[in-house]
Amino acid sequence: EISKPQVIISDRYQALMHAIRIIFPESQNFLCVWHIEKNILTNCRNQFPTDEEWIEFLGNWITVITKVSIFALKKVHKQLLKVSCATLENPLQPCSGTFTSSMGLPYIHKIQERLINNQYLQLTNFHQHWWLQECQLLPQIPNKTEDPLQQQWQEYEQIFDTWPIN
Repeated sequence: EISKPQVIISDRYQALMHAIRIIFPESQNFLCVWHIEKNILTNCRNQFPTDEEWIEFLGNWITVITKVSIFALKKVHKQLLKVSCATLENPLQPCSGTFTSSMGLPYIHKIQERLINNQYLQLTNFHQHWWLQECQLLPQIPNKTEDPLQQQWQEYEQIFDTWPIN
């Protein structure tokens, strides 16, 4: 018998994601970080009034996505969904501190507070046991005096522009 894939990485093409769920129900389907980053570069810039805020966001994004485990990010995403579903009729439950003390992840009220104050999660919001020691997928970029984010994005684009489209 042919072994089935444990992990499949794809873009956000809905038909493909649906087919993966049906054909390989035991497989984990992850979105490609490159596609997520392209989406961020294309659609998020206008959400930041100044270049400084945009650069700060990109720096925080790169720090979190390359330094925190996917499991931890998924758990925080579930908390974010709870925040977005809260209403006056269905408010968030009072904080007991259990989530942060047991998981070492930002609790729902901390996420809500950051959203209200237009702040981002930082690496320090995650307990160190969720930190990845080193990201093997991304090239190491030397520190330079010019904008390191621009340099990094240019290198990503050069790498991924050489990949086949399919």
